[in-house]
Amino acid sequence: MRNPSPFRVDECPPTWVRTKIRDLLEDTNHRASKASEIPLCSLTIESGVVPKSERYEREFLLKEKGTDPYKIAQWDDIVFNPMNMRFGAVARVTISTPVRLSAYYNVLRVKDKSIILPYYLETILKWSRSVKFYDSIASGSLIEKRRVHWSALSEVELPLPPLSEQKKISEILSCWDRGIEEIKDYKLLLRSFKAACLNFFFSQIGGESQVEFSAVATLRRDRVDPKDIQDEKWPRSVELEHFEPNDGFLLGFNEGRSFGSTKCCFDKGDVLFGKLRPYLRKYWLAEWSGACSSEVWVLQAQGISSSLLFYLVQSNAFIHAANKTTGTKMPRANYDAISSEQFWLPPKSAQEEVIGALISLDQMIKSAEFLQKSLTIQKCGLMQQLLTGKVRVKGAA
Repeated sequence: MRNPSPFRVDECPPTWVRTKIRDLLEDTNHRASKASEIPLCSLTIESGVVPKSERYEREFLLKEKGTDPYKIAQWDDIVFNPMNMRFGAVARVTISTPVRLSAYYNVLRVKDKSIILPYYLETILKWSRSVKFYDSIASGSLIEKRRVHWSALSEVELPLPPLSEQKKISEILSCWDRGIEEIKDYKLLLRSFKAACLNFFFSQIGGESQVEFSAVATLRRDRVDPKDIQDEKWPRSVELEHFEPNDGFLLGFNEGRSFGSTKCCFDKGDVLFGKLRPYLRKYWLAEWSGACSSEVWVLQAQGISSSLLFYLVQSNAFIHAANKTTGTKMPRANYDAISSEQFWLPPKSAQEEVIGALISLDQMIKSAEFLQKSLTIQKCGLMQQLLTGKVRVKGAA
């Protein structure tokens, strides 16, 4: 039986050397204490190894509670999360100074950079085909708790081109990386500017008057039971995972006979707000009628426009009020509490201009998101060709 690999046996050029990951990487275990001044970081699927924020403070991820509960990683180390490897939780450290990470993570170091470039290896490990492959080497009886252990990953074989070809492939793919990162930075600036606008217009500084939330919004409580729906009249349905956090867009929706429990009804123009873990900022101004999770508030504007209500729920003032939650493991916003909260609204004479400016910012963010996805798709196509040797770089034998 051949060794596991995301590559087919005859897929790559015969001159490429199939090498086990254990011959390329070693599992390190250098430790640091809680009192250490080494910066504390997290591993995220979206952004790789980044400084840990308060929101992601998760002491329970520590394997050990002793004097040195953290692992140390350095530039070019490969870090992966055994629990979330199947979803792409693997990245190369690109921070110039050593960092501390949860001891739950594996920290891998390249044995010989004359054989494999860390960037090239990271590219293979983060490749969508590799991410799908990890499920085949994961262990555990419960689907949600299946882990990819180093003992299994270390036996995976990868076909390696000569170092000179690795460098050329890396140079090509890094061009796309730079373009994608520039767009991410641009989106971050747009989001920061939008947040500043929201917090100005819906505050005492930029607002004209305070109103009780119950005076500008009502909570819809009508429900739809799947047993009462005829086959040809099933509505589109929206779950919490369909909301793009922060941006107010939908990532998708369900169609057809897609739910078996009672759902909330919403109509075009209603404002949907995720009450479960409200700090995730999941909201949407409905563009069509349908059904949604009971973990979502369906709000109808009264006395103000739906668009103004949509931007009010995005403000820090509203999110702060919504975060006065009940429950610990599954915190939920309390509508009875928030309905009596007071919020500032912009002057009536300027509300249309405020809405227009915020809509323009949303359109710019959405355009940047589309461009980022387009470049990512292009890069994936290049990876399919370059990492398998179907297209050889100039000078490759």
